[in-house]
Amino acid sequence: MNYYGLSSVFNVIVVLAVGFYLLSRQRQNSLYQGFALFSASVGFWCVFYALWQIQTNKEAALFSSRLLMLFCYFIPFTFLWFVLKLTGRPYKPWQAAALFIAPLFFASFGFSPIMVKDVSPAMNFNFWPRPGPLMHLYVLSFFTVVLIAYWI
Repeated sequence: MNYYGLSSVFNVIVVLAVGFYLLSRQRQNSLYQGFALFSASVGFWCVFYALWQIQTNKEAALFSSRLLMLFCYFIPFTFLWFVLKLTGRPYKPWQAAALFIAPLFFASFGFSPIMVKDVSPAMNFNFWPRPGPLMHLYVLSFFTVVLIAYWI
């Protein structure tokens, strides 16, 4: 396994352990629940990132990259949810619903070529994911949501 895969395995262990630890301390605490959702999305993304790094054929790498992206779609939205809980900022029910509907929208196209079209060699990677047309909208929403979270 290469450096990227090993660092991802380390991330899985740390992120999921911290999320599980906090949630086990105060399961009813909405702040801890928000962090647990965020850490779960990052942790499971790292699991499948490490799996993607060990692939040796194109079909398996394409499947793994699409699978890892399923959890990546949730990262910015769960981060914003955690930030809202952390700051105590009020939000409307439709805003909370949007934070869960948006990643489900992207995930519903997760195994189609409109999100991850293909994999091909790039940089130091044998199987780098190539974006489909909807991936550009996701990247825009990713940066927008993260910037909003940092602004808050």
